[in-house]
Amino acid sequence: MYWRPLPWCISARILEVLPVCCGYHPITHRSGVQFAVTGRARRLLQIRLGRHAFGDQIMVLIFHLTYKDAWESARPVGEYAAPSLSEEGFIHCSKDIPQLLKVAARLYPGDTDLLVLDVDLEKLTSPLKNEPSRSGEIYPHIYGTLNADAVIRERALKVDADGGHYLEE
Repeated sequence: MYWRPLPWCISARILEVLPVCCGYHPITHRSGVQFAVTGRARRLLQIRLGRHAFGDQIMVLIFHLTYKDAWESARPVGEYAAPSLSEEGFIHCSKDIPQLLKVAARLYPGDTDLLVLDVDLEKLTSPLKNEPSRSGEIYPHIYGTLNADAVIRERALKVDADGGHYLEE
């Protein structure tokens, strides 16, 4: 049986189906689609694609960095529009926490009122595209508003004594 691995820069809304083969551990996505990967590859996929497994369920997440006040005013309305949506046409996100921390260090050094929003892509109603930055690194972009019910967790981004950002798990 022939199967191809998932590409690293796959759009989270278009998941490639891998047949469940003998010798491979099946992962069942919440949509019912099964993926066949080895134990080590399974963990790599979870890390590289921002996938977080709960048992045999996989939740596909991206992460958005915003100011606490902006999110708290948008949450009751049910939709969040970052300033970049009107300026650039999309909301910037990160595929994983290390990528988000690099963005925080570059754009928000020492800012203490930042939140990390964990966005469940299955609940996201606006289109999503994974696009390269000037450096070639792939970033997810939401082309529209972020619906509040897609945010499954919000966490304060902490600042250490040197002004660097970190997340407490």
